[in-house]
Amino acid sequence: MKRFLLLVGCVACQPAVEPSVDAPADEQLTQVRVDAAGSGCPQDFVAIAAASAVTLGEHDAARMERFGPNDTIGATPFDVSGYCIARWPAPGVKGANWPTDGLSFAGVARVESEIARFGLRLCTVTELLYASAGRENRRFPSEAHSAPAGTLCETDDQSPRPLGSFPECASSFGVEGFGVRSTWARLDAPMAKALSTQREALTPDAGGLAIAGGTARADTYYAPDNYGIHFHGEDEAAYADDSVRFCADPGALSAKEEQALSAWLGVFSATPTFAAMLAE
Repeated sequence: MKRFLLLVGCVACQPAVEPSVDAPADEQLTQVRVDAAGSGCPQDFVAIAAASAVTLGEHDAARMERFGPNDTIGATPFDVSGYCIARWPAPGVKGANWPTDGLSFAGVARVESEIARFGLRLCTVTELLYASAGRENRRFPSEAHSAPAGTLCETDDQSPRPLGSFPECASSFGVEGFGVRSTWARLDAPMAKALSTQREALTPDAGGLAIAGGTARADTYYAPDNYGIHFHGEDEAAYADDSVRFCADPGALSAKEEQALSAWLGVFSATPTFAAMLAE
């Protein structure tokens, strides 16, 4: 059970559908889905171009008060460098099942070490927020989240359907699988600075790691949307609703690394848990 604030958690309940707070249509910027071909990104990764002074995070004071400044990223302008992000959460293969377990602090460190062999890395919190919210700064992964539950987006974070089952529930960049489980990430310096100005308590000494985004449930103590953020310490157990997604710098992978990565992902996608994969 997850803890409230940093100690006590909420039990699962029926997911609630929150209203979308997308920007007015005339203020939205057209975004292009970029395929890996010619982008310098691995297969099944999405290339996201650099952006300057893009505002990301919660802008509604009532929701900031409801979920608290410790567990919600407030609206802040960020500069984002170009990067590649996996279209789906780990294992990142369309049709693969979500791992049935989660990742602890130690497990994330092992994943980070493992994927570095293939030129991959953990995404940063800012990269995840931008990939999910887009320039429109959407609170939810896509407009589909304002539709009735179960129609276009996954609503079960405990037993989600295979990756790629909800192609219409994607961000404006075409990245899928947000809003199902939260994502371990590197706490980058710009995000850490933004959080330091709003948090009521010091960020836990979490070794530069954070868990970004919300889940398909609305009963979490952190915001259950793209703006949610929380932390786990080194001694905490793994939670099944904390997953991971892979990122890379454009052009970072050699042909040999891409080949090795493809083979590794094939094994990973056939493995039911993170624990079993890391034990290989």
